[in-house]
Amino acid sequence: MGFFDKFKNKKENNNIINDNIIQQNSMPHEILYSREENGNFEIDFLDHQADFKQLYDSTRLIVSDPKIISNKLVYDCLVSWYNNSDAEYIGQVDSRTDYKHVLAELDMNLLLKDENYCRAVMVNLLDKKRVEKYLASSLEDYPEIPCGEYVGGITLKDNSYKKYFDVNVGICAHFSEEMTQKRTIYKLQQEQKRQDKINSNKEKIQKLQQEIEELER
Repeated sequence: MGFFDKFKNKKENNNIINDNIIQQNSMPHEILYSREENGNFEIDFLDHQADFKQLYDSTRLIVSDPKIISNKLVYDCLVSWYNNSDAEYIGQVDSRTDYKHVLAELDMNLLLKDENYCRAVMVNLLDKKRVEKYLASSLEDYPEIPCGEYVGGITLKDNSYKKYFDVNVGICAHFSEEMTQKRTIYKLQQEQKRQDKINSNKEKIQKLQQEIEELER
């Protein structure tokens, strides 16, 4: 039985976790909790204090069952960033559904019950620039900080929630068979793009050469 199956069996006794969307109207943010048909949890976090320069005010997190990496409980997650006022296109990929895969250490009890912890996860741990930095490193064979799509977690320190990164988890995730295969595929895709660009430029050069020859006749 998976982690979320256990939650599903107990949902009748929990006023936060159920099959309906529950909204917490608390400033300076709003949180929407929902449950997907497959049992995954979906959390939409609207930050009323978001910096307009970051070009998004909402973060969506979808949490799947956990797995063990380097003796730590780590969750497979999908994350996206969007503006709450943007139009939502049903059946089409938009900013809400343009997901990135990450691995994160999460306390599900706190994530679903403690708004301060939830805010730390959604705003600090899953900051878009921060996540994109780790994902870029995950595609390098030997980056300065091996991570393999692992982005760390949130812990209570000095009476406030702070993000952290476990180096051992990052190394294990980075050199896993799954990530090694992803990097191999990524390299092949990049090489194909490079060859396509070379071929495209050659065709352009050939066409220009033909035009020059015709003008010189």
